[in-house]
Amino acid sequence: MDARSVLIASYVGLALFYIAIYLFLVYQMKRKRADGTRAIDDAVNDQTKTGRPSVAEILIYGGMIVIAGLIIYDAVYRGGYKLSYIGRAVIIPIAVSIFNARKRTGRSLMALLAAFFIVFYFMLLFFFIGLPPKAPGLKINQTQIVMDQTTAEDLHAEGYDIYCRRENAGRAEYRDYLTSGDYQKYAWDQSRTIPRGYEPRDIDGAYPDYLLVKNGQIIGSLIFYAGRKEDKILENSTVIGFGIEEDGSQSDREKGLQIELEGINLMRSLDQGELARVFGKKLWLQPGDRKNADVTSLVYGIQWTCRSDNFFFNNFYSYIRFDELNFMTRFELLTNPVR
Repeated sequence: MDARSVLIASYVGLALFYIAIYLFLVYQMKRKRADGTRAIDDAVNDQTKTGRPSVAEILIYGGMIVIAGLIIYDAVYRGGYKLSYIGRAVIIPIAVSIFNARKRTGRSLMALLAAFFIVFYFMLLFFFIGLPPKAPGLKINQTQIVMDQTTAEDLHAEGYDIYCRRENAGRAEYRDYLTSGDYQKYAWDQSRTIPRGYEPRDIDGAYPDYLLVKNGQIIGSLIFYAGRKEDKILENSTVIGFGIEEDGSQSDREKGLQIELEGINLMRSLDQGELARVFGKKLWLQPGDRKNADVTSLVYGIQWTCRSDNFFFNNFYSYIRFDELNFMTRFELLTNPVR
């Protein structure tokens, strides 16, 4: 059993454990005492009101909830989840006051307990698994490519060609890729199969396995993915990597190609402030002192990840290397798929 299956089994077991505790408590609350009464029917507060809340009460409690939500959001946004204890300090008194606004019995208490178990369980899932990161938007001219969703057939429908590197191919220069015989234009005849499974590989270096070409112009290189379970023909395989090597970036720029990552045009001079504004905390790597920096440190690193790494959701990574004039020299966008 792999680690992912162990985690899933653990979360299912935890859910069953909570359900068992709740059912046991309900059973105990419904047991009749010697006088024929049951704990589930007993009042749990001193309130005597039993009618529906008035409009004024709804406005008051609704306003309290909204204010509490804003306070919690601001605290977590500014200080991260380390300040989540402020949320508990704010929300618990409000919840208690709403609960005590009307006469409550053991039934209300059990309903509240069920809600607590559900919320607590999903909080644990969120803490350990997180939310799936949104796949970054890559746009080539007017064509949108979504990692692990866009297939080779989708690109073909947009007028693109795929060139496949031949076995025992030579080491041709970038400008000779299409004429050297090292690459063969795919005939879209279902003759090429992508093996199942994932193997990490470079995408922005020389001699890639697949080239994306349109109107005889090399756009960049591609990595295709069949999935975890079975092989697939190239047409049905999804794109999980796109890259541009150094010679290709200059060629694409000279020919007026437009390549955008999340709305940022990679073909013009890059602005560090714009990248920081668009990507926020996802921009985990950026150059420091530009005056004393060497060319190897001129790189932006961006990641779209979640807490559970790639156990449950795809993660995405991008590196943008650039020169002293802030023009992109090499680019890669990669998917680390669920496996």
